Amino acid sequence: MAKGLENIHNNPQTVHFFQDTDTPYFFLPDRQTAKIFLQLHKDQWEFDSIFNSFSVFGQKQLVQSFLIDEIQSTNKIENIQSTRHDIFDLIQKQSNNSNKKLRFIVNGYLLLLNENEVPPSDLKEVRQIYDQLLKGAVEKENKPDGELFRKNPVYITNGLKNVHRGFWPEEAVNRGMQEFLDFYNDQNSDLFERLIISHFLIETIHPFYDGNGRLGRFLLIQKYFRETGSYLAFAVSTALNKRKSAYYKTLDEARHEHMYGSLNAYAEETAKIIHAYNQERITDLKEKKTKIDTIEFSKEDFSRSERNILKLLAESALLSDFGISNAVIMEYTGISKRTVISSMQKFRQMGLLEENKFSKTVYHKLTAI
Repeated sequence: MAKGLENIHNNPQTVHFFQDTDTPYFFLPDRQTAKIFLQLHKDQWEFDSIFNSFSVFGQKQLVQSFLIDEIQSTNKIENIQSTRHDIFDLIQKQSNNSNKKLRFIVNGYLLLLNENEVPPSDLKEVRQIYDQLLKGAVEKENKPDGELFRKNPVYITNGLKNVHRGFWPEEAVNRGMQEFLDFYNDQNSDLFERLIISHFLIETIHPFYDGNGRLGRFLLIQKYFRETGSYLAFAVSTALNKRKSAYYKTLDEARHEHMYGSLNAYAEETAKIIHAYNQERITDLKEKKTKIDTIEFSKEDFSRSERNILKLLAESALLSDFGISNAVIMEYTGISKRTVISSMQKFRQMGLLEENKFSKTVYHKLTAI
């Protein structure tokens, strides 16, 4: 082991993992990692400030868009085909999509918004979350066959050769997962330190035959969201998907023998990937907020009710994927159904509307935004 890594390994502040296995790991929360973790905290504070400046309606549209981003991005990481339209339709509960796998995945992620759902505190709760999230999305031959996890060995390949073997037998999986949970729930450690390192731990243990990456990302987001209340948590999978090759390279490097089990480089690089995307999302929100704040509709051309509806349509055009229905417009403006319908007819005749129909519901967006 190189002198620098040996010093980290032997530092009394170093956290050690899987010491009873052939591949132990360690991490030292030093100045460099503290700096990048602090940047992630700053990202969250900046994001929350901008997010909270939007209207209640705007916030709801953003959350829906973030959830679609999250589901589609984690699907792409695992090469699962899904469209934003399909995901939106399922979130709106407008269809009974024939893609059973996608239905289970969407329903699983909707759990993130349920305030009664909390991060797991024991191994049985991890299995329960897995079942809620993935039971209907995993092929029969890949379903867990142990008491809680898998009972047979599993290998991770790079397409050419096996590069990693998950923990085995199930007793080893149980011990590893308990270490994962202990660190995941350790309030004495920085939040982002826990999230990033524990994500590596569960990926390394590989407790199930299939769905480990999705479960790991879900648990990361769930912990992030529950401890902060920040919807920036929903940017994680998108961040990793946008730099998918770098993300996997960072994971592989951390397992390479020349790292001797050190996770510092992995933690820094993963945090940088997330930070870079956080900044993209923050910049995008700033631009959209500025545009919404500067939109004006002529008092001569439109009545007060029509201007209120147009403002809502403008927000929807910028913040949502497919627009809003008449029912939502009535809910947020208090304007009567008759006035909403007549206003839509006027906007349609003026060429201001783009419309999409899902099932029996029509969603409106402004074309001029």
